[in-house]
Amino acid sequence: MFSWFYRVWMLENIFQRENVLLISIV
Repeated sequence: MFSWFYRVWMLENIFQRENVLLISIV
């Protein structure tokens, strides 16, 4: 279960980074 939570946290971090990049491009 801990590993699953860690995976979700990693995915959220990646999505946040992509969103920031998209916003900066726009």
